[in-house]
Amino acid sequence: MRRLIGWMAGLAGVAALAKLLHKRPQPALPPAQAAGGDDPAEELRRKLAEARATAAGTPEAPTTESPAAAETETETETGEPDPASPSIEDRRADVHARAQAAIDAMRDPDE
Repeated sequence: MRRLIGWMAGLAGVAALAKLLHKRPQPALPPAQAAGGDDPAEELRRKLAEARATAAGTPEAPTTESPAAAETETETETGEPDPASPSIEDRRADVHARAQAAIDAMRDPDE
């Protein structure tokens, strides 16, 4: 009999908690942006379209380049690869060699 009363009290507590949580006011939605403001999703879509147009090489794409892109440019104005810049394989080999040297330095405690 005591066990039954315990279960009933537990169920009543759970029901009261569920009712309390159900009546809890829902948080207000963020206010809509001003009519003059740009939608962040629209801005991202526009940037993505510009990036795709730039990658495709369409002439109507904007020509704003970042400084990082200007530094990594390896082609001359005629569209041919710059002979003074190392090839991709040479750069990969250099990165691999530096990484291997760093791994060796971490493994050997005497250095």
